[in-house]
Amino acid sequence: MKLQELLDARQLRIRTLYSVDGAPEREVNWTYTTDLLDPGRYLSRGQLVMTGMVWRRNPGDSDAFVGRVANAGAIALFAGEGLLGYVPDDVVAACHRHRLPLFSVPAEVSFASITAFVSDALASKRVDHLAAGLIRQRDLLTDVYRGQMLDELITRSADDLGRAVWVITASGRQVVLSPTPLSQNETAALLHEAISSDQSPFTFADSRGEPISALMITGTGEHQATGWFLVVSGDWRQWHPTVLDTVRELAAVVGLYRVQHRGSLRDSTNASANRLVQLIAGDHEGPELAVYRRHAGMEDSDQFYVLAGAFDRNSRDDLQDLAFWVLADAAEHVPGTIVATEAEEHVIVILPAKSIDAPPYVGAEPVQVFTKALTLLATTCTELGTLQVGISASAGSHQLGGALRIARYCLQLAAAETEPTTSLVIRDSTSTMSSTMLLAAVPDPLRRVFVDSIMKDLIAHDARYRGELVATLRTFLDCDCSWVRTAEAMHLHVNSLRYRIARVEKITNKDLSNNADRTDLYLALKLM
Repeated sequence: MKLQELLDARQLRIRTLYSVDGAPEREVNWTYTTDLLDPGRYLSRGQLVMTGMVWRRNPGDSDAFVGRVANAGAIALFAGEGLLGYVPDDVVAACHRHRLPLFSVPAEVSFASITAFVSDALASKRVDHLAAGLIRQRDLLTDVYRGQMLDELITRSADDLGRAVWVITASGRQVVLSPTPLSQNETAALLHEAISSDQSPFTFADSRGEPISALMITGTGEHQATGWFLVVSGDWRQWHPTVLDTVRELAAVVGLYRVQHRGSLRDSTNASANRLVQLIAGDHEGPELAVYRRHAGMEDSDQFYVLAGAFDRNSRDDLQDLAFWVLADAAEHVPGTIVATEAEEHVIVILPAKSIDAPPYVGAEPVQVFTKALTLLATTCTELGTLQVGISASAGSHQLGGALRIARYCLQLAAAETEPTTSLVIRDSTSTMSSTMLLAAVPDPLRRVFVDSIMKDLIAHDARYRGELVATLRTFLDCDCSWVRTAEAMHLHVNSLRYRIARVEKITNKDLSNNADRTDLYLALKLM
């Protein structure tokens, strides 16, 4: 309630002794009655202080009392006339010096009646405020039920609030496109504050140093890296309570849209994507694969990147699920991206290779947009371990099986290079040797046929006699066919080594002194 409402109450007969500009419009949060000379420790800002002036022993006490009340942030002082029959001039002068509005309360009016008036007024306003909040919530939920798009809802809410409003994810993705999007530095500042802050809303500064407030939107137990943020211009600590309540209610409705969005990604869309990746991994070329490719919007002439991602295995049990949401958020920066999960706990992303033709990244390269989003995201989940990502070279829609194997191999390279303090490691096809890429691209059926034709009998011999001939051949080739180095590596006598190699040549019908035969054996071992 405002102070003017007390002054207008005829039954209270409150009289103004001293006032300042805007005093009647001050909000009364509560009343506090005191006759202590130093009540400062018990006061809080926004209170109306009432006193019977028992503390006044001499005129000098007035300045001390009024100064402490003013410094505590009281909105005004009500002085009762019951003790002295009037308000002394030294009290009025002290209020002038400290610019504290002063009002007199007649002896017949008790402080209890003033407190009761304030209590009733505040209770009434709380009821009105609650009713208004319920109406706002009903209107917002009605919009959701009617299928109003989130961007329409945010636009209308921004107009109602008179403030800029954004909805973004932890990767900096604009859930609702804004004509004045947050810059990358502002998004980084938002994420930094989200990690370090233990409250919501929290504030951060924009590029001009002006305050911006944000509320994190996540489900119970969900990691902040998977969250959305409702971002509103201004410092929430200076907002009127009604504005703050409106923003909180809007955040709750945005949370409903987030739940719907996650459900659509995880259910039908992801099931279709998972099956597509299974078919690609198995090098299938039948009508089923054609149906899933067509359903995903993949044309025969299109080029794609395949990415494999995972967190290292040193932390939580739900890492595959977290990796899915993190990579899916980054992937949504690029239209037409497919995200799936594998039984091996990898998350697979199939990224269109052509330049993006939709805002806000028109003309941008998909891999650059994706990796930039991942870099931002990785800052929010450092405690989860390292996010590792392998990226293939671009490949046609009929060559995705090989691209998938290259992405997995690059992921292995990323895992091998991970350090404890690293939050993100990305390795692409340029990180591998060309022969490794060639082998990784060999389809599984051809791989099995080639290995069986050369190594089947040797593998069967080892399984039956435990002869370690496969291990001996591998070490021999790794040591550049050096008898001495291989014998030392395997702790064998050279004659024993020669016997084993002779058995390998007889069983495989290959001559290790022949370059072509040696290459066949080397490739078969690499493809195993």
